[in-house]
Amino acid sequence: MDQEVIMATPPLPPPPRARCIVRLKLPPAWTPEEDARLQRLAKENGFRRWSRVARSMPRRSARSCRDRWRHHLARATSTTAPSPPATTTSSCASTTASATAGRRLAGPFTAAHRAS
Repeated sequence: MDQEVIMATPPLPPPPRARCIVRLKLPPAWTPEEDARLQRLAKENGFRRWSRVARSMPRRSARSCRDRWRHHLARATSTTAPSPPATTTSSCASTTASATAGRRLAGPFTAAHRAS
């Protein structure tokens, strides 16, 4: 009879899972004033030396300055500035120059030298 009572009771539900809450502290958003300062400092430092740029930017690391420049500001600058039109003389000159340099570099490895 004891076995019948044990079998008749439903199994207990599993205990609730403990939830792990992770809170990330995100850096503050970039302001237009910071963007203008970053553009000026990046230009002054030749678009390199990001640690020097970051020293003049409070609350910003060198990596965040570089990433902001590469992914937001440099792209906006390059898309708004018109590219110079390609001219036929410059493309012909570069083709001729590369063909001449290519022949000079090939020198002893040409087919005529291999045959003899």
